[in-house]
Amino acid sequence: MIDDNPPFQPFGFTIPISSTGRRIWPPGFKKFIIEKLDAGELTVQQIEQEGQIARSLIYKWQAKRGADDAAERPINPFAQVCIEDAPIGSAAPAGLPSSADIRCIHVHGAVSNLVLPTDYPIENLIQLVRAMESPTC
Repeated sequence: MIDDNPPFQPFGFTIPISSTGRRIWPPGFKKFIIEKLDAGELTVQQIEQEGQIARSLIYKWQAKRGADDAAERPINPFAQVCIEDAPIGSAAPAGLPSSADIRCIHVHGAVSNLVLPTDYPIENLIQLVRAMESPTC
């Protein structure tokens, strides 16, 4: 049987069609569409019409592209840990120890900062830093 249908070529890209009739969108085509949308050279309506693409699929590609960009950002695997003298003295608010010289551990993360006593167990400190810097926080 001879296929009389011309190849589907939106925006100059050849889009393969599977045996079930579904279009297989090449990654290069998706990238082209997102770049044109971001640059303002094409609108969602133009892409819907010429590309015969559902609006929800276009938005899905945009969302995935944003997630991919976020995943590509470098993540600093280190947290700054400093042990320093923290004089409290007479300037201490009520309820705090009145010791003139308290040593403590300052943990500065990407999203949070902690002050811990110097006798805080190191094993727990490592777990704490990892938990602070995990992407789920």
